[in-house]
Amino acid sequence: MTSQEKDMRVRARARALVLFGLPLVLLASLVFEARASVGLIKFAATPQADGSILVIWETATELNTVAFRLYRSESASGHGDQPVSTQSAKGDGVTGAEYSYKDTAVTSGVRYYYYLEELTQTGSGQTFGPVNAGVGLPPEATATATATATATATATATARPIQYVRLPLILR
Repeated sequence: MTSQEKDMRVRARARALVLFGLPLVLLASLVFEARASVGLIKFAATPQADGSILVIWETATELNTVAFRLYRSESASGHGDQPVSTQSAKGDGVTGAEYSYKDTAVTSGVRYYYYLEELTQTGSGQTFGPVNAGVGLPPEATATATATATATATATATARPIQYVRLPLILR
C-alpha cells in the first residue's frame, strides 16, 4: 500500500468516526499517519549552571515511532555527523512522552545546534530543529509579536528557547 493510499484510508476512517451524530476531534498527527507520525509539543536546549546543556523534547503522540536520534552541530545549517543520543520511544499513537539529554561534552563559548530525528518502523521520519544553546553565551534573541489593544504589534527580544507546537485539526 502506498503512502498516498494509507493517507486516504486514514482520512476516510477519520470522517467516519461520529458519536451521536457529532464529529469527534482528532489530532492532526493521527489523521496524517503516513506522513506525520509524531506530534511534537516542545523541543528546547538550555545551558545549565554545571556547564552542560540540557536538551528536552515532549511529544503528544508517537504513531509508528521506534526511537529518537539527537544530533549536535556547531552550524545552524546542518546536522552533525554523529548523533549524541538515541532514545527509544516511550509513547504510542494516542499518548506522548517527555525526553531529555544532558550534553556534558560542550565547550564554553561555543553555540551548539541540536536537531531531533524521528526513527519510524519504516526508517527515518520527521526532523525537527534546530534549537540552540551555548555555555557562557547570551541567549540568541528571538523576535515575538505581541498584540495590543490598539491592534499594533511590537517586537520583543526574549531569552526563551524556541518551541515547536503542533496544533490539533478538527474534522467536520
